Amino acid sequence: MVVSEYPRSGGTWLCYILSYSLNIPMTDLDQDRPVPGDPLRRALVSGRCDHRKFPRFERVAKTHQDIREAGKRDETSILLVRDGRDVMVSYFLYQKSISGEDSLVSTLKKIYRGESSLFLSFLIDNVRGWVSHTKKIWVSATAL
Repeated sequence: MVVSEYPRSGGTWLCYILSYSLNIPMTDLDQDRPVPGDPLRRALVSGRCDHRKFPRFERVAKTHQDIREAGKRDETSILLVRDGRDVMVSYFLYQKSISGEDSLVSTLKKIYRGESSLFLSFLIDNVRGWVSHTKKIWVSATAL
């Protein structure tokens, strides 16, 4: 099973929940280090918990990549989509924790000028890849 997301959309938490619930290992296709970094959480998503395994899936793999590069054609795929406003707030807080940037306006200007790794073309290309990859699309939308 592959879970793809636009960065800062909650894909890591979705993978944690799926991995623990189905008792299958979680991997991150975009990281070279063990995920998660915390040993307790890593044990919970190792696929070696005491409860029963769900035999249909062998793994949960998280990625920001285009599905055409990340998953096998017949592999179950989930594209996680989050309200863009929430993504922007989450991205801003993430950038703030890394760079100390404390102005949302400044962060937005960087994004619009293309000086940031978060850009619209990534989202468009990613969604197009998923639509062309899937045989059947199931959509669930929740508005708060």
